[in-house]
Amino acid sequence: MTARQLGTWLFMIGVAACTVLHAESAEGNNGKYLLVWAGDMGTDDHVQDPDFLATIDADPQSRTYGKVLHTAALPCIRGAHLLDELGLVPGVSSCVLNEAHHMTDELWVDPRNGHSYLFVAGLISANIFRFDVTDPLHIPTATLLVTSRDVHAFAGSDDLHFLPNGHILSTFMGSKGLATPGGLVEFSPFGPQTFLAEFSAARPGGPQRYVPNIHGVNDTGLLAHPHGIDLRSDLDLVVTSDYADPLSLAQLGPTNHVADFGTTVRFWKLSDLAAGPQRIVQVPDGPRVEDNPIHEEPEGLMQVGLFHHHNGVITASMCGGVLYYAPDATAPDLAFREVWDTGPCTGASVFEITHDDHYLVMPIAGVQSPGDPIYNRDYAGEHDRRVVVLDIKKMLDARGPLRCGPPTVHDGPDGFTTRFEPHNNHASDCPVQVSQIVVNSELNYTTHGGPHMVVFDNDESYLAFDDYFVDLTSFDFTGTGSGGDHKIFIAQFNHRTGELTLDNRFRDELTGEVGVAFNRPITYAWPDARGKAGSGKPHAMIFVETGFDGRVL
Repeated sequence: MTARQLGTWLFMIGVAACTVLHAESAEGNNGKYLLVWAGDMGTDDHVQDPDFLATIDADPQSRTYGKVLHTAALPCIRGAHLLDELGLVPGVSSCVLNEAHHMTDELWVDPRNGHSYLFVAGLISANIFRFDVTDPLHIPTATLLVTSRDVHAFAGSDDLHFLPNGHILSTFMGSKGLATPGGLVEFSPFGPQTFLAEFSAARPGGPQRYVPNIHGVNDTGLLAHPHGIDLRSDLDLVVTSDYADPLSLAQLGPTNHVADFGTTVRFWKLSDLAAGPQRIVQVPDGPRVEDNPIHEEPEGLMQVGLFHHHNGVITASMCGGVLYYAPDATAPDLAFREVWDTGPCTGASVFEITHDDHYLVMPIAGVQSPGDPIYNRDYAGEHDRRVVVLDIKKMLDARGPLRCGPPTVHDGPDGFTTRFEPHNNHASDCPVQVSQIVVNSELNYTTHGGPHMVVFDNDESYLAFDDYFVDLTSFDFTGTGSGGDHKIFIAQFNHRTGELTLDNRFRDELTGEVGVAFNRPITYAWPDARGKAGSGKPHAMIFVETGFDGRVL
């Protein structure tokens, strides 16, 4: 054999090996997956089936890219549920009516066995579950880690965040009766005792609310509805954003514009959570004057974030549709400034900040639909269902007082705003939109929903987002009707330019449409645990990658 023949032979062996490896990836021996925490639709087949975790192939090189490969179950424990505890649905099981909500944004690895675990929360059940996701294609039934009865004062479990000591901290938006106030709950990822402590977010003597509250309470210290959470151990700091009193939110309707939406950010000392929030900061009102008071700029602070290499803090109001920023989260005179206004009731939701702090990626649910009074009132595409990328580098690098501020507003003869000039005052340190993806659909318009949450993969080259928030209108909770079309999308992200591009290869295996739809025929058999259970409502997700042994890296 000549040297050239030997080289050709070795090259062909290499090609064959790569082919085998790619085939193994397609079968799941190694690959990339999206784990999606979803609730059961219930209203499609009039059966309340269990909620579930789904594994979707998220490897663009795989022949099953976009296919639902596996589903994992919840434990069905009779009575382990807030609705049973409150006597609303006696005997209800822990596996149903959780209203799948947030999850941890990273996995916990048990040092005893090397297994990887994911933690998910049920908004309505007030339960927190643990999934062993070591093998994403063979996830066993979850463990019920914290039940509603473990927590004495709070309900409405929402966001989850790991603490430096390995424990997990969860926000609870409301009191036990889903009213005010809420707080934080600390628990262990494994035990032997899982529930550890709870901390009230209420503290008398906070700043006065920017307008009188509907309950006659003006002290924002008492109006505690923790939703978003972030922390920096080097700053000894935890921040939480106040979103809404769950019960008053549920009772909103076409003729009822009264709700207790949060307008404050709370600052806690990480080393002393038991002391409660050390500071409560009222986010300022903006120049818009809205006929519907819950569309004012500060209303409903859903997400809050601390930066990775900068001491600033940022928060977004879902009902107001405004992004607020303060340059130093540790400053004693901290004050937020309005830096980006998407418009009233646009649904600015759960954003992500890139690791280098250069870009902020924010889902905009849209919420308003054609025919609604303020639909696209201020500019074309105002209520598009979309994900936007903002370049925030100049804002973070600004020296001296921040110059960016609210946009110019135009009011009518009645004193109410008729339009504003998007999206700020265009100062040199304002955020700049560099790209967006629009996913309008008839179902999104019908259900007043749209993109709600975004998550990056490990190297931030891909991003996933969902099209579902909360829809409990089947329970006559009219204020929670923002459903979306129950799809999951994947987009490619360019680190250099901030360009976000919808990945048209990520398609539903049944319809062939872009995006994986959790709306499925009742005759469809989901793989593994879920079976024939109809449509699902996907809320939270996380990318995971596996090695050649099929275990999560």
